[in-house]
Amino acid sequence: MTRIAELPDRQREVARLVAKGLSNKEIGTALGIAEATIKVYLKTLFTRYALRNRVQLARLVFEQEGL
Repeated sequence: MTRIAELPDRQREVARLVAKGLSNKEIGTALGIAEATIKVYLKTLFTRYALRNRVQLARLVFEQEGL
């Protein structure tokens, strides 16, 4: 499995901001990209790691990076 640290920069940023509890809108604002684009990144991350939701993604980030 690909580690979070090995993801492309933008995917890694999105994953880390999800782990910090930001909403899609807040992530989009922070990164200067559309909310719809955040949804695409999340779908990609969920598929890559066989996750069902943001909580599982946040847990994965915490386990791998200790945020």
